[in-house]
This record gives sequence, C-alpha cells and structure tokens, in this order.
Amino acid sequence: MENSHMKNFKKNLQLRIIILTALMLCLWVVYIFSFQMLRSTNISATSFSPFPIDSFRIGAQVGIGIGLYLGILYHWAKAIHAFRNPEKLKLLYIAETDERKLFIKQKAGRLPCLIISISLATATVIAGSFNHTIFITLLITYFFVCLVHLILKLYYHWNY
Repeated sequence: MENSHMKNFKKNLQLRIIILTALMLCLWVVYIFSFQMLRSTNISATSFSPFPIDSFRIGAQVGIGIGLYLGILYHWAKAIHAFRNPEKLKLLYIAETDERKLFIKQKAGRLPCLIISISLATATVIAGSFNHTIFITLLITYFFVCLVHLILKLYYHWNY
C-alpha cells in the first residue's frame, strides 16, 4: 500500500519537475521579450520617447523576475534532489502529506494565491515595458496579494 503511494508521489514529482522546467523557460522568454521592448525604446532620461523608462521600473522588473526565477529554481532543485535520492523522497513525501500543513494550505488558499501571484508578477514585468501607470498598479496589486497571503498563512499557522 505504502509503495503504491510512493510511486504515485514520484510520478507527481516528475510532473512537477517538468512544469517547473517549463515555467523557468517561459520566464526566460518573457524576460527576453521585455528587455527587447526596453531596448527598442529610448532609455535616455532626456528623450521625449512615448515610453519613458525610469530606473525604478527597470529595477522592479529585474527584482521581481529574479525573485520568481529563484523561487522556481529552489523548488525545481528540491524536487530533482528528492527524485534522485530515495531518502529525500520519503522525507518530502512525509512533509507534503502532513495533515496539519495540508489543512493550513487549504485554509490559506495557497494554490490559487500562488497562481495569482505568479501571474501578477509576470504581468508586472511585461507591463513595465509599455505603461508606467499600469506597471505601478500591478506592482501594488502584487504586493497586496502577497501580503494577504502571508497574513492568512500566519493566522492559520498560529490558530491551528
């Protein structure tokens, strides 16, 4: 019985590795597109370009992108390491099937919040190349969603 659960977990872990690899590749494509857009506009502070580029926007785009990439890379490396090492696989299985942690994740809405956060971060990076107002709006929304998720996670962690 336990062996069947472990085989299913290993199959799911393999799928997770594929998805994380695809996400890393997509992030690179978004960054190449975004920086090509920056390159095609005039970055000069004295220009009268229709798309004025300021250092705050570029810094935020790079920071969000690096944060997303490092987060994905961390989970990818953790999954690869567990996939190759049976002891680490068992530890990861135990950690991910812990009922208390699953309850907290469920109550805090982890998966929908994660999808929204990644989508907002990617949209923020892309919007930074087009419109400053949309960029700032998405950036504030992104931080708000992350803050709400953190508050929910801490609340359910302390109360359950």
